[in-house]
Amino acid sequence: MATAIAPERKTDTSVLAEERPFTRGSVWIVEFIRVKPGHDLEYWKVLSNTWKKILDEEKKEGTVLSYKILSGYPSSRDDFNVILMVESPNYAALDQQDKMDAVIKKVHGSLGAAQESFRMREEIRESLGGRLMREIQLK
Repeated sequence: MATAIAPERKTDTSVLAEERPFTRGSVWIVEFIRVKPGHDLEYWKVLSNTWKKILDEEKKEGTVLSYKILSGYPSSRDDFNVILMVESPNYAALDQQDKMDAVIKKVHGSLGAAQESFRMREEIRESLGGRLMREIQLK
């Protein structure tokens, strides 16, 4: 009985990494918001008083690298007019719930108070969805 010998297959991951024309970067949480008519100023105040403070504290903790707000005109009455973007160093940073809870308690006083604040925020704006995405940096 004859046996055939298959050609040797090598999977060298370092070679594969050299072939990739990119490196993986930070992770972004992107949320699409529609602020209800007549509530723009109120919404900016809410973001300034809570959202910004939480993210500034999370930057100190290292779970957030940066954050951005983009504001523009919606393309239809059902479209978003604000994009909230939060940059984390990696996916692992998103798993540090104890650090995030401590920051939320520091800003809001308790997790219950934070939950109530989030509920009240929904009266002036609507979340239309979001994305969790990794930044790609081309070589």
